[in-house]
Parts: sequence; C-alpha cells; structure tokens
Amino acid sequence: MDDSVKRWKLQGHAYIWRYQGNTRNYPGWHFTADAQGCVSLLELLDMMAASRFSSEAQVPLTVPTERQLGVPNAPLQYVPVNSLEIYHSPTKVTPDHWQLTENANRVRLEVGRETLGELR
Repeated sequence: MDDSVKRWKLQGHAYIWRYQGNTRNYPGWHFTADAQGCVSLLELLDMMAASRFSSEAQVPLTVPTERQLGVPNAPLQYVPVNSLEIYHSPTKVTPDHWQLTENANRVRLEVGRETLGELR
C-alpha cells in the first residue's frame, strides 16, 4: 500500500446517512462533506489514483446535523454511518468495479480505476 494513503487524515467533516421509511423519494445512501472535507477527500482520491498499488483508507464520519439533513427537506428518521472505508485496486478488480456494502454501521466502498475517477 502507498505510504501517502496510509498517512492521510481527513480534514474537515464528511457525512453518510440513509433515510428510514420513505424509500420512494429518498432511496439509498446520502453523502456530503463540508468544503474542507471535500478538498481532503479529493486529495485522498488523487493519491489513490496515482498509486500503482492497491490502497485502502478509513474516513471517519460525523453524524449529520439539521444543516445536512435539511437540504433535501426530508423530515424523516435517518441512520447515520460511523466510518467509510474506501478500497481501490488498479489490478485486483475490474476498472469499472463499484461495490458498496454496509456492516455494523460502517460502509465499505470498493472501486476500480475508472470508477475511482467517476467518484472523484
């Protein structure tokens, strides 16, 4: 694994949640970050893309507040996620690989070379 990815630490805040109940209007996961968090996440994705090795990073997440939840104007119960693990491999998965899994309030995102660019 690339040492720069291992040393990376999130600056700012990132949030992931999904709503309970109204799956018709707000299905799936919601992901956002503040300005500093966006810059920090872009730096991480760029480091992963530049590495010729597989890499994995843990992204600590913040519980969303009304500021994040109020954007879609959905006064619904929500389930926050505690951490995001991003795994990228330029060789062990297909370039278009994209898999999102949840386990015990944690989300793991596996991406290939092409989908890492799309995520960015």
